[in-house]
Amino acid sequence: MALDDTATAAGVRGISLLNNTGATTAFTGAMALSTTTNPAFTATGGGTVAASGAVTRTLATTTGIALNVVNTPIGAAGLTFTSVSSNGASSGIVLNNTGVAAGLSVTGAAPTPNSGGSILNSTGAGISLTTTYIPSFTYMLIQNSGGSGVQGTDVNGFSFTRGAIINSGTGLAVGSSNIAFNTTTTGTERNLSGTVSILNNTLSNAYYHGVDIFNYSGTIDNLTISNNVITSSTAQASSNGSG
Repeated sequence: MALDDTATAAGVRGISLLNNTGATTAFTGAMALSTTTNPAFTATGGGTVAASGAVTRTLATTTGIALNVVNTPIGAAGLTFTSVSSNGASSGIVLNNTGVAAGLSVTGAAPTPNSGGSILNSTGAGISLTTTYIPSFTYMLIQNSGGSGVQGTDVNGFSFTRGAIINSGTGLAVGSSNIAFNTTTTGTERNLSGTVSILNNTLSNAYYHGVDIFNYSGTIDNLTISNNVITSSTAQASSNGSG
């Protein structure tokens, strides 16, 4: 099923794709979803989902998860949004078991800072990534997250560019960092592999580290961490790590 109409919702329920095993849902039109306490875009019912084309797509919530894709493969055309925002959600973006055909891209609108969206005051990780492929985030702000700004495990490829992640780990959990691929629960984790790019960002005031990557297995083929401003609080009560 291909959907090429403009989708607009304000203060109501957004797009929810459930019980779609065997189906393909592809969005090619513009999208502007502002759903406050309700999730904006949810795909948790199997099948395949994609959103492509040179159009503007925005997702915004308060305490609802803005983008939630779980146990649903992203189609070969990819899943592309201009901006994704939330304020007070458990996480602003959740990807879990999304296949290996393509990934999520949040593009922003160059060269405007924060035009990729603002994920604020999350009670958990601002962005949660599990078993997902080449997620890319540009011009995003993640601020005051209870957990890490970005938390990932079993992620193949990752890009975070021209963004800002500030005050991560307000819940004071061990290992909470601005960008964290550091799960050590089983002692066998491949938290991050493939091509990794972390460029031109401000990463500040994490409870632990600016960037924390820890693997027991797997290979990072190409790692570029460059032109970032990484700072840490000097107060032990709010910082146990380093840049």
